[in-house]
Amino acid sequence: MSEALFEVARKRGCEGIWLGTEPFNAPALGLYRKLGGEEQVFVGFAWDGAFDED
Repeated sequence: MSEALFEVARKRGCEGIWLGTEPFNAPALGLYRKLGGEEQVFVGFAWDGAFDED
C-alpha cells in the first residue's frame, strides 16, 4: 500500500516524500528501511509537555 501511495504522489508531481516516527518504533523503522527510505536526523522542540508520553 505504501508503494502505491508513493507512486500516486510522484504522478501528482511530488518531488520527495518524508515520513516520521519515534526512534523506538522498530516496526515502522523496519518498514521504512525496507521501502528504501533514507534515515535522516530530525531535531524537535516542544513546550508545555507536547511530547510527554502519558
